[in-house]
Amino acid sequence: MDEAVRTIEKLMMDVATQQVGVDSMNSEYQRQWDSLDCYYQLMGTPNPNPYSDLWEFWKYCEENLFSDLERKVYVAQLYDGSRSSPSSGFDLWALLHPSVVAVARSRFGTEHFADAVEAALKEVNSRVKAVVRAKTGREFDGSELMQRAFSPKDPIIQLGDLSTETGKSMQMGYLELFSGSMTGVRNPKAHANVTISKERCVEFLFLASLLMGKLDEANAQGNDPATQPMPTSTTPGSTHAS
Repeated sequence: MDEAVRTIEKLMMDVATQQVGVDSMNSEYQRQWDSLDCYYQLMGTPNPNPYSDLWEFWKYCEENLFSDLERKVYVAQLYDGSRSSPSSGFDLWALLHPSVVAVARSRFGTEHFADAVEAALKEVNSRVKAVVRAKTGREFDGSELMQRAFSPKDPIIQLGDLSTETGKSMQMGYLELFSGSMTGVRNPKAHANVTISKERCVEFLFLASLLMGKLDEANAQGNDPATQPMPTSTTPGSTHAS
C-alpha cells in the first residue's frame, strides 16, 4: 500500500508542478487510484484522496493552489497519517525547490546542517548574480547584490506590478528577505564555525526554497526572462560561492 501511495504522490506532484502533462500520466494514475480505493474499502476507511482523475486534481490546483510549494504541501498532506508505517511518512525533500535539494540533501544527510544552509543560500546568490551580471556586466555579491537586483526604483528582477502600492511593497519586502538572508544567515555561516540544529536547518532550507520559488515566479510571469533556473554550481563538499 505504501508503494502505491508514493507512486500516486509522485504523479500528483509532477503534474501539479507541470513536470509532466496530465494526459501522459492519467491512465497510470487512475490504475493506482482504483487499486488504493479498493484497499480503503476493504479496510472500511474513507479514501483520503478525492481525485479519481488527474484532470480533477489539476483543476483544483489551478483554482486554489497558486505556487509549487502550496501544491506539494497539499499532496503530501492528503495521505499523511494513512500510511502503514512511520518510516514512509513526510518527505521533506519533495517540498523543497530542486536547486536547494541538489546542494543541501547530502550535507543534511551527514548532519552538516550549517553547511547545508550555507550551500542553499549560496545557490540563491549565484542565481541572482548570474542575472545581474548578464544585465549589467558587473559583479555584485550578497546584500549589495540583492539591493541592486530588487531595488523598487530600478529593479533588474521585478517581482510584481510596480505601478501599484501593493506591487511596490512586495518588491521591497522580498528585497529585504533576499538581502537579510545573505547578511543574517549566509554570511555568519560562511565566516564562522556555526552549529545549528536540524530543526533550524529545515527552517532555513524552506527560506532558501521560498526565494528560489520567487525567482521562478518572476520568470513565469515574464517580469524577467533572464531568471531561468540556473544549473547547480555548488558541488557536495564545497561551500565556496561562485
